[in-house]
Amino acid sequence: MYKILIVDDRVERKKSLLDDNSIKALDEFQKKGVVTFKTSLSIDSTLPLEKFNDKVIGEYHIVAIHRSWLSQNNLINIFEEYIKVSKKFFIVFSGGTTTNGFSNNFRSLTINAGKFYSSRLLSFLKDCENDIAPSLLRFMYGNSWKLPLLLEYRNILWSGQAKINLEKEEQLKSLFGSVAEDITAEYIDKQIEKEKLNFILL
Repeated sequence: MYKILIVDDRVERKKSLLDDNSIKALDEFQKKGVVTFKTSLSIDSTLPLEKFNDKVIGEYHIVAIHRSWLSQNNLINIFEEYIKVSKKFFIVFSGGTTTNGFSNNFRSLTINAGKFYSSRLLSFLKDCENDIAPSLLRFMYGNSWKLPLLLEYRNILWSGQAKINLEKEEQLKSLFGSVAEDITAEYIDKQIEKEKLNFILL
């Protein structure tokens, strides 16, 4: 089982964004130990990054934190630095976020609070309970998570970009298993149509 920690300084936030059945489902996941909710963390801003993991979030595989809590505690910079060196998955959510974005080879996600507290969170927790390896792409896009990547790579090929950077290379590996020199826009088009069909059939 994978464990997720959610740090939100406003307990009522999730209640305002989820219906009663979803709140009950969250309570069940909490009882099972899949998710833990906290309103704050005891963090020393001078704590060395290598100790941050053990002392603060050691037992959790995924950490979701509301940006306002980080901001109010002057921890945005240290948290962003920690994300870069950690092997864990991180989600920063906020009502003021208008665009969703990935970084660190899809190990961190910035997302609107309304999209975080939604059915996608419950599906993600179910995967964690069933010991399915965490994927923030799957969290964001569900079973159609490959589509946005495929569309992006098709645009890269169409634009004539000759070289794919290391982060893009890691993304390609998640799609194709390896980076092949002969991947063409036509090949990706076929994969896109296949993914669209799979999405329709779900």
